[in-house]
Amino acid sequence: MSNLVTAEMIRAALENTYCSPEWYLGFEVGNSTGANCRRHADAVAINAYPSKGFETRGFEIKVSKQDLTAELKNGLKSDEIARFCDYWFLVVPKGLSDEFTLPPTWGVIEYHEGKLRQKRKAKKLESQEPTAGFLCAMLRGRERLTASAANKITAEREDQIRRDAVWRAGNAEKNLKNLYEKLDEIKSKTGIELNNWTPTQTIIDRLNAAKSLNTITHYVRSIKGASEELIKYSKKIESAVDAIHGVKEVT
Repeated sequence: MSNLVTAEMIRAALENTYCSPEWYLGFEVGNSTGANCRRHADAVAINAYPSKGFETRGFEIKVSKQDLTAELKNGLKSDEIARFCDYWFLVVPKGLSDEFTLPPTWGVIEYHEGKLRQKRKAKKLESQEPTAGFLCAMLRGRERLTASAANKITAEREDQIRRDAVWRAGNAEKNLKNLYEKLDEIKSKTGIELNNWTPTQTIIDRLNAAKSLNTITHYVRSIKGASEELIKYSKKIESAVDAIHGVKEVT
């Protein structure tokens, strides 16, 4: 399982868990800035509520046994940041830390299928008042998170724009194909080739002539229909007249 989990996946889970308005999370937070920076924590979260005592938690992320072994060989490394924290946690894929002996104050948070679960509680530390250097480092860590989120949104937006552009291009190509098919149909039926440099007035005259011809044809058909109706009525009148004459002759 541990080979399938990346530090980025764990960072995303921490970001979802330790989020505002209750928590302010920063990544790669140093003990200070500039030349005074000697050590970084993978993440630090500060609780924003006075009722929670502005609780501060530090996190060390490890995704392989090799990295965890190297970390435990120098247990004092975490002290540079942990001295400003109320609790210190090791965050690992599920089961990774089972074979290791951890410092007694460390808590263990396991990552499994996108979620974090506290496997072992951390013991309360005797934290020091944060220095100006640490606070600046925390702000920088917070900026890293914000920049990462902004880059993700930008990447998603760019991907959406790219997909929209591909769709629009395909739709435009389809419409252009349909247009050429219609122009070819007009050419085959009328001889008018609209996709070449034909004189504009000539095209207009021929189209008007075609329209006039269509109108005349419509009137001719109307007159023909009316004539047929008149013939029918005329035959009915003739039949009626013949019938009247026949009655008189009998009388």
